[in-house]
Amino acid sequence: MSQQRKRSMENPKAKRRKLSHSSEESLRGTFEDGDSSRSTSDASLSAGQTNGHSPSEGKRLTCSKLARNGHVTNMRHSSASKLSSQQLMAANTAGGSSMMTLQINDLLGEIRPDHDKLMSGLEETLRRLQRIILHLPDVAPMTAPEAEKLLSKEAGVCVPFPNPRPGRDTKYTLEYKRPARVDVVGSLPLQLGIKSKDICTADLAITLPDSILQEKDFLNHRYFHKRAYYIAQVAAGIQRHAKKEFNFSFEHQDGITLKPSLMIEPNDSSPPGFTKSKLRVRIICAISADVFPGNKTLPTKCCLRMSDSTSPTQYYNACLRSEATTELYHRLLERTSTYCEAFRDVCCLGRLWLRQRGFGGSVARGGFGPFEWSIVCALLLQSGGSNGRPALSPRYSCLQLFKAILQFLAAKDLTDPLLLNGATCEIPKSDSPVLFDGAGQINLLFKMTCWSYQLLRQEARATIEAFSSKAVDIFESIFVKRLDQDLLRYDQCLFLEARAFLQGHHEQENAQEGLRMLHGVLSRALGNRARLVHLRYDSSLKWSIDKSLKQGTKVDKRIETGLLLDPDHVDRLVDHGPSAEDKAAAAGFREFWGDKAELRRFKDGSITESLVWSEESSVTRQVTSYILQRHFEIPSSAINFLGDQVEHVVPAPNRPLSRMAAFKVVNDAFQTLTTQLRQLEGLPLSIRSILPASSQLRYASDFTPLTSTPLHPIDIIIEFEGSARWPDSLPAIQRTKIAFLIKLGDLLSASDSTITTCVGLENTTGPASSYSNTSFLDIYFPSPQPRLPQPIPFRLRIHHDRTLTLLQKALSSSSTSTPNRTALTSTLQSTTRHYLSTPTHTTTVSRLCTLHPSLPRTIHLLKLWTASHHLTHSLPEEILEIFAARPYVHPYPYISAPASPQTAFLRILSFVANWDWTAEPLIVDLNAFSNPHHTNPSEIEGGGGLTREAMAKAQTRFTAWRQQLDPALNNVVWFVATNLDPTGVVWTQGARPPRVVAARFTALARASIELVRSRHGGLEMQADDWRGLFISPLMDFDFVIHLKKKVVGSGDAETAVAAAAAAAGSGGGGGAAATKFKNLQIDRYSSRYDADDVDGDDEVMRKKELCLDAIALFRQDLQRCLGDGVLFFYGAQGSRLVPALWNPKVLPLPLPATTTDNGKRRRGQQWRVRMAYSTIPVLNAATTGGGRGGGMGQGPEGEGEVEVEGLINQRGILAEIALLGVGLVERIEVLKDLVR
Repeated sequence: MSQQRKRSMENPKAKRRKLSHSSEESLRGTFEDGDSSRSTSDASLSAGQTNGHSPSEGKRLTCSKLARNGHVTNMRHSSASKLSSQQLMAANTAGGSSMMTLQINDLLGEIRPDHDKLMSGLEETLRRLQRIILHLPDVAPMTAPEAEKLLSKEAGVCVPFPNPRPGRDTKYTLEYKRPARVDVVGSLPLQLGIKSKDICTADLAITLPDSILQEKDFLNHRYFHKRAYYIAQVAAGIQRHAKKEFNFSFEHQDGITLKPSLMIEPNDSSPPGFTKSKLRVRIICAISADVFPGNKTLPTKCCLRMSDSTSPTQYYNACLRSEATTELYHRLLERTSTYCEAFRDVCCLGRLWLRQRGFGGSVARGGFGPFEWSIVCALLLQSGGSNGRPALSPRYSCLQLFKAILQFLAAKDLTDPLLLNGATCEIPKSDSPVLFDGAGQINLLFKMTCWSYQLLRQEARATIEAFSSKAVDIFESIFVKRLDQDLLRYDQCLFLEARAFLQGHHEQENAQEGLRMLHGVLSRALGNRARLVHLRYDSSLKWSIDKSLKQGTKVDKRIETGLLLDPDHVDRLVDHGPSAEDKAAAAGFREFWGDKAELRRFKDGSITESLVWSEESSVTRQVTSYILQRHFEIPSSAINFLGDQVEHVVPAPNRPLSRMAAFKVVNDAFQTLTTQLRQLEGLPLSIRSILPASSQLRYASDFTPLTSTPLHPIDIIIEFEGSARWPDSLPAIQRTKIAFLIKLGDLLSASDSTITTCVGLENTTGPASSYSNTSFLDIYFPSPQPRLPQPIPFRLRIHHDRTLTLLQKALSSSSTSTPNRTALTSTLQSTTRHYLSTPTHTTTVSRLCTLHPSLPRTIHLLKLWTASHHLTHSLPEEILEIFAARPYVHPYPYISAPASPQTAFLRILSFVANWDWTAEPLIVDLNAFSNPHHTNPSEIEGGGGLTREAMAKAQTRFTAWRQQLDPALNNVVWFVATNLDPTGVVWTQGARPPRVVAARFTALARASIELVRSRHGGLEMQADDWRGLFISPLMDFDFVIHLKKKVVGSGDAETAVAAAAAAAGSGGGGGAAATKFKNLQIDRYSSRYDADDVDGDDEVMRKKELCLDAIALFRQDLQRCLGDGVLFFYGAQGSRLVPALWNPKVLPLPLPATTTDNGKRRRGQQWRVRMAYSTIPVLNAATTGGGRGGGMGQGPEGEGEVEVEGLINQRGILAEIALLGVGLVERIEVLKDLVR
């Protein structure tokens, strides 16, 4: 136990200091403005971060994380917060809970502020304020108008009366007398605060004397009027004595308009200690616990009797009662901290957990903040269990208490009132939570609404489930990541102009009642389309003390609404209402929906009231716009929708089919083709399986199938049954495959005359030609859509399971030469990737797209963003699809999987921006999709899902790659393990992507998500801002190749491809020759030629030209000619830009003629004959002597030796690129100066 903790236990009362005229004790404490409603700036925290594997598995303790503006960056541990290796080993031995305990202990050490430094300048200010308040003169009783007029005239202070203001006929009087007590309350004396970038607040509670209050003052706002006058007198008195030292303003306490408070902030003339402390003082009011009888202010009582209404005034009563519990609950927290050792720690954790999720003590932030968390914990430590026993044990550790409180919040439905501490009153059940404390006679959750309580329960439930999930490390998700950004948290957001809705009512009661009406209407209208409708409206204000509330606040506010949608029902076009036979229900339905409701007969014979929505726009938008106009007369112009802007700013091309319709056509054609192939007779072997292996068959291509230019062949894999007749040689297997394909093509064409087939060759050159697959069968399937005259191209390849065994055997042979060994390794990787991993990946992603309707659009959005930044051909598309699937299968720390593509897209960017791929693997369980609404990975141990053991092995493999196999990240940059690929390198091995591309991908994601955050969390994003996410900066590149528009156009497929083919042909020596000589056509396309069927061969040529991608061939030629010397970036089909970078490692740029420490000149690349790239030999004078070498010569007489350096011939290489791209390249733009 620390020395500080020991001193706390020995002297409990040191944690609370009473500021009275006789007190001479110094103040000690720390705090955070957890209860303030005006906390707008982003918070920061330091958190210890570890991963969940033992040192024997290569596990190391990672550095702590700093969450700033929702951003996670690395920072070093202080020596005091480091965990020793013995502690780490003990934690791993004990299990995950012990590891979490160590992480929490490390976190608590990071987030606790320096008490002495924090309080160094505050004590003097509090003492001065205390002396001023205690020596203010009394003011005689007078009527409200007289008191207000006199105070304004003498002190220039306007009384902050809440509405309704006291009238001229008010009979009670207002007066000021010396306060009974002046105490520092809240988290300051109790040391319950954490570090924060926000301006923190010290609460100074002034207890009103009982003599100025009357027995009936709890009725009709009388107490709150007297309270407002009292706080105004205090403001006038402090201003009279210290006007130049402080800035004064009024502010609603916790967003409660009935309770204005006095804010005192430092200025340039303030004491230096107060200014440096970054603190402000909030003066609030309190009353004695027995000044008003508790039974008069119960939630079932009516205390507003200005009309004939006798409805209970729960909110008003609780606001009044909260003034009488200030000292009671402060003593409760003080007492609890003495007998429960972990109490202060769990309060700090609770503050952090709530802050990261946007909860606070103010009404606008949900009404559940650090104070409510602490009180709930304290009450459960003394009551709440069976037979009046405590629900929690004071011997619980900090982690146990934290879990127990979350479990209580998640499992206990407090809309069914829970009574503690012997409360006996009967409170009816409602949609608002009730946690009634008999000691304080108050509902502790009175500031919460039904929607904020639903959100709190869901967040608590998600965290509890995360603790029991299989995730290796959930610490960061629970305590570090910021989750209060609406565009990432909700599927759709909409804003209403507050004036249009509230119609000028500023009273908190009226605003709250109006919001409850709005929530009820929206919830009923959306039905099961929305799983949560959350409202947020900040009615609290801040204004100068010399102005009235209306004069000091001229700020337009808005009502923010967040929707969590149900993907299964959100796009439903027809809503079925009650049956026509149920007259009462049908009448209520028509009353609610008005002219939109109509009576319809359906196919099953039922006649019901119904609603029909258009499919041209978002159904959610149609529903909300109509219902708000009908019930609240809010026009559409006053409603701002957010949730699909990013899809709208990217113009969609005019296609004959929509994306999903095109995918359906392709999948239906694949199923038909599969059936026809299985029905073929005459094959030497039976077909074992036909597997999809194309992004077009998993709803994931970055282009629209059948409508893009050029057409993209759809890859499929066929596997025949095993047979001893297969050869046992890799070259012989490839020739056998060709024979199979020829036979298969002949049988298929004979069975259906509308199908055209041809055999193609690939991988016929290079050292791997003897090992790789060398043939495929192109099948041109007739399109079933009359609007799509072009055929559907399938590309079929044969997989023989013996191939992998032979490749591994040849690779392990000692007689294999080094070049062949390199070729074999590359072939083994590509074979495993294409024939084993791709089909299973296609099947899994296709199933996920069926389960989550928004996933295909999310994949398209991510690939479109990647293409707009010219990274498509540098990043494996399977990895992008895993990125896109991650928010759906692992939604935590968010409540549920996204139902909106925009929400999923922003979550992906947020993850990529914060993912440190050099030190952290990505582990995704693609089988964790059994429940689309589940918040955490599935716990299924079978069915192909990742188990904890599999995750641990993946972590071990990652450690091996980083520490032993590839520490320089030249081969594996991203380690992405899934249940389909536990090795983590199937898609990324071979520098896929290269390190420079991975770094740019991360930097672009970070810049994109920072742009969203800078626009008020995305809530103020305009169309240009969304469009800017898809505009790539080119200043980082060395040069850009501009392609001709006619060869990359997206118009008619045949016309565009013909133009591209003609351009490519002219660059190679004339396009006419390519069509004049039949043998050149055969050689060019590697197609099967039948001299007896010239017309059929022409048809084959025409269809193959549909799939000719001249730009792809051009890029392949560039890469083959320049190798790794130049790194080209290219986006999706249709992009006219090919940015490029010179590779300084392969093509070193000239070094400046600098000198090293020993005075010798640093040499550049020495020139030699037959260098791998175009160079310019340059003679440079040598500064040192030495013998002659390959690059040294004798200079002119008297000048000594010279060094011959080989400079990169950049201009020559650019000229070669232009020559190679004749007909394709429009111009080459040089962005950075060339060397020569």
